[in-house]
Amino acid sequence: MNSRQEAKFSMFRAVQLLCNNNLPIINTNIAFTAAFAIFNSKITALFGSETVVSKQTKGVAMDKGTLKQILCQAAADLAALVFAYANRTKNDTLKQQVNYAKSDVEKLKDDLIVPTCNNIKKAASDNLAALADFGVTAAMLTAFQTNIDNYNISVPKPKLTKATKTTETANIKTTIKDIDNVLKNEMDKLVVSFKTANPNFASDYKNARVIIDPNSATKKAINPKGDTPK
Repeated sequence: MNSRQEAKFSMFRAVQLLCNNNLPIINTNIAFTAAFAIFNSKITALFGSETVVSKQTKGVAMDKGTLKQILCQAAADLAALVFAYANRTKNDTLKQQVNYAKSDVEKLKDDLIVPTCNNIKKAASDNLAALADFGVTAAMLTAFQTNIDNYNISVPKPKLTKATKTTETANIKTTIKDIDNVLKNEMDKLVVSFKTANPNFASDYKNARVIIDPNSATKKAINPKGDTPK
């Protein structure tokens, strides 16, 4: 949320708390109770959207970076062992297939790292028996495949997280408009029905509907033209 939205949210919560603390009073007006139910449902939706937006894409990107480093190192280590075998057997074709240092794998685009690692793994798998003396084992290839899978799953996550946050940010804007609508056009109007029997509640409601404008640090009402509920 931006500062203006946060200020409104704080006001929403104050109104919500006031009404929840005075349910016997508001329940005397069926229309107000119905409007408050809608208000509550929108607050819940707003909480949900803000929870998603509050998640940091930076953490997701860092997880992806860590998995990339693990995979690149494992690919370079396996490639080095196969390369040594290819050199021993004078197999230049195999040498070129696995001629990757860690930095070479790191420089590849994200979507090319997994295919490259798959090729390195295939080269090792095709010569697994002969590679035993060079330190390559089936367990090593299984661990390498796990590294490949973990990184492959992480590749689209930062973009997906960003897309989700964009959607929920738009949802926040829409939900705040919906809450403003039910407040201004229903609850603010209906609260006058409590003035006679419960003047303190009506007064408290009016005060709860005032927020501090984040841009000027002065109190302003959310209502159009700065009018507080009458």
